[in-house]
Amino acid sequence: MPPGHAGAEVFFWDESGFRADSLHNRTWGVCGQTPVVERPGQRQSISAASGVNARSGFWFQIYQGALNTELFVELLKHMMHQRKKSVHLIVDGLPAHKKALVREYVEFTHGRLTLHFLPDYAPDLNPDELVWSHVKRTGTARRPLHAGEHLSQRIDAELAAVQRNPKLGRSFFQAPSVDYIYYGLLSKEVADTTAERMRAEENSARLQANNDALKTELVLVRKQNMDLDAMLRDGGTKLAVTETELRTLRAACRPK
Repeated sequence: MPPGHAGAEVFFWDESGFRADSLHNRTWGVCGQTPVVERPGQRQSISAASGVNARSGFWFQIYQGALNTELFVELLKHMMHQRKKSVHLIVDGLPAHKKALVREYVEFTHGRLTLHFLPDYAPDLNPDELVWSHVKRTGTARRPLHAGEHLSQRIDAELAAVQRNPKLGRSFFQAPSVDYIYYGLLSKEVADTTAERMRAEENSARLQANNDALKTELVLVRKQNMDLDAMLRDGGTKLAVTETELRTLRAACRPK
């Protein structure tokens, strides 16, 4: 079993693209008057990959261009860099995720990284999709870029804000479409807690048995010490009597 495998983490992975001129919000207007929504004239674009964990773990990386196999492997390397625990990474069925180069890198990690694939055409099963929805609804859609501002910096800051907010990270797993993850983890936690309690009880019983054995041995040692003390006292008395008798005999035999 690879180091850290028993405490492995489960992450859901996805990629998304961002545009500075995209709109994702609705608005209200006076009846008969078309509302005017300002949008930036800049046409910047950026992509990002992220992994989200039900226990509030979050990783992300921004990049330029479309995702291919080579870039996917580089992103995986960034994610696994200096990571102490093994990772079970759940991804969608994008062809770039399934190429031989990816399998070679996964094998190279010697069990530290394992890929699992979601069913085809099932984005609603991936909580990382909710990360993108949140960022796009609350980010550039509400606060268009200012003159001279770079989209990459804005997206990096917005994803970093998600990373700093554990409560928000856990909330992505509370949607009805992904509650299967929560209940699965809850069952696992109950099983882990039960197993841990059983191990603790076994250790406690083992320690109690050892204590009882030590107490029994201590009683025996004390009894042996008492017997030894009695023998020494008896030996001293007998020796004293013998010396007295010897002095009496010497006195009787001394010429008068």
